[in-house]
Amino acid sequence: MLLTSMVITALSVGATAWLAVETATRAAQEERGQLLSDDADVLRQLSGFAATHADWRDVYLTVRTLSRTTDRRIALTTITGRVIADSAPSLAVSVEAMRRR
Repeated sequence: MLLTSMVITALSVGATAWLAVETATRAAQEERGQLLSDDADVLRQLSGFAATHADWRDVYLTVRTLSRTTDRRIALTTITGRVIADSAPSLAVSVEAMRRR
């Protein structure tokens, strides 16, 4: 009887641990999928902006909207690191300035 109780207890603990790991893994995969979806949306919208505008002059509103929608900071830079638009302007530091440090 004692042996049976110990086996049942061990199996219960093992099953609970397995369920916790499975739940955490599934949640992480869903979050990763949402991040990839958000990245694709940001790329699509900025590419659409580029296709319909001659320059980036008015992109700030798009960047701010994307930031609010994704709840992430969006920074658009040139290939050399110069900031074109940043949803968090107080954090905007060009990559070139960081390289000089």
